[in-house]
Amino acid sequence: MSRGARPLRSTRRLQNLTSAAPRWWKIENRKADNAPSLVSIYDEIGFYGVSAGEFLAELAGVDGDLDVHVNSPGGDVFDAIAIYNSLKARRGTVAITIDGLAASAASFIAQAASPGMLEMAPFSTMMIHDGFAAGIGNAADMRDLADQLDSASDNIAAIYAERSGKSADYWRAKMKATTWYKDSEAVADGLADRVRGQDDPKNTWDMTVFNVDTDGDKPMGDGWVMGADGKARFDPDGDGDDDSTPEGDTDHDYFDADGKQIKDIPPMPGSKKTAKSDTVISNADVDNSPWDAAKAWHNGSEASDPAAFYRAITAGEKNSGDPGTQAHWALPYRYTPDSPPNAAGVRNALARLSQTEGLKNASEARSKLEGLMKRVNPDYAPDDSTDYTLLATAMRDALKGGN
Repeated sequence: MSRGARPLRSTRRLQNLTSAAPRWWKIENRKADNAPSLVSIYDEIGFYGVSAGEFLAELAGVDGDLDVHVNSPGGDVFDAIAIYNSLKARRGTVAITIDGLAASAASFIAQAASPGMLEMAPFSTMMIHDGFAAGIGNAADMRDLADQLDSASDNIAAIYAERSGKSADYWRAKMKATTWYKDSEAVADGLADRVRGQDDPKNTWDMTVFNVDTDGDKPMGDGWVMGADGKARFDPDGDGDDDSTPEGDTDHDYFDADGKQIKDIPPMPGSKKTAKSDTVISNADVDNSPWDAAKAWHNGSEASDPAAFYRAITAGEKNSGDPGTQAHWALPYRYTPDSPPNAAGVRNALARLSQTEGLKNASEARSKLEGLMKRVNPDYAPDDSTDYTLLATAMRDALKGGN
């Protein structure tokens, strides 16, 4: 910071610097119950003179999955970035729920949630804005402070861009305007995955009349587009659905209500073709909806035979835990034994494979997930390089008596 400059903050309050200062968080370790540990961030980050260092020191003593709840106006930017990076680097699932407000620095801490695990509670709010600060000094100090503010705001915009798929420039414009989001608006703009209680929230705004690309779609040719989420769709009329599958063709342009194809669909540019015909390999046997791992685990807990259910929806099995409980399984990739693999679920499971400890079938899990990736993306080619993290995990488990 420049000489005399205050830390970047979302609000300014008098701080109580007493040794008995209350904390703006609470952590409840639930590992003994095989449940995610509960983390609540319910005040201004850095308030009362209690820094993120103390929060992170306590969090380091908690292993496994986290269930994080946020109701915060924001706080110190650099403390918040440290929290964001720590949550992103954790092993295990980080589920984050915005209970009331995630403003300013709290809004980008929320972006550390695992894929598909950032939830807005009904009627909750998110707010984003450019960083600001107070400073004391001469003109050169003020110019230096302005440069640092722009740099910090660029970093924050990059966090929103990484999760949403939209550009950092898009988010800087939203930040400069100080944008407030209702629950569904945060989901529609990519800052959250869903509103609690809504399995598949939709953006009901029809912007096609303005002839603008609201979702960041990139044309691929022949009516195919690449969405901001990295998934290809056949959307020749630009209405946002995927006309290449019966489920995706919501207006029945290419499939009738019974799922029968009524129009030819051109091959996706660059796609492979089947040996029997000149049609593109269909992604009808792949679920392209947003991935919600918590939903998959919940389905298993409600099944009449949880062990068989979990075995059918996951790629990983651990040495520990009761097979009839979630704790014994890892790397879910579909919602039920009868449902197709979820594209985002497969990608997420494959990305988390090397970070998952205690697997008894690491090599089999990798083989299974790579095979599923070929269904999700026929052009997928596994990385042939040695995964030393996975190798080390397998060796450690073997020394402990694992298979």
